[in-house]
Amino acid sequence: MRLTLLSWAPVFLLPISNIIVCICSGSFPSADSSLLLTVGLAAVCEELFFRGLVLKCWLLPRLKPVCAVVLSAVIFGAAHILNWRGILSFDLVLPQIIFAVCFGVWAGAAVYRKDSILLPVLAHVLLNVTDQPIYLTWPWAVVAGITLIDGVVLLAED
Repeated sequence: MRLTLLSWAPVFLLPISNIIVCICSGSFPSADSSLLLTVGLAAVCEELFFRGLVLKCWLLPRLKPVCAVVLSAVIFGAAHILNWRGILSFDLVLPQIIFAVCFGVWAGAAVYRKDSILLPVLAHVLLNVTDQPIYLTWPWAVVAGITLIDGVVLLAED
């Protein structure tokens, strides 16, 4: 199964939207190499767990692909509630959870169609490394929506 240009959209859209938010706000993330390594490693670990283990196990004869992708995306989103530990208020964490579910649908669909976690890992690492919390600005809904639509289109392909 070849992935279309639409499949690649979140890989570029997510970091580009973060960079645009940085430019518009004049607030740039720290370029500390240990921080970049940490957020990059976190993205790889999350993808290995949620798409490489959880999704792959559910894609076995247990669940239909759409159910497996959606369920793993919801759990991925729910895991982001851990960011609500007194540091961030729930009104900042809730959009992040919604964004994570949308990203999870796209990432799961990409893994299902390509049978590889490389594309979601690349998108997740780029998103984390350009870390400007887009969910704190108005474009988050647009980017989340496009990412979700990309995932639904990937799931619907024959």
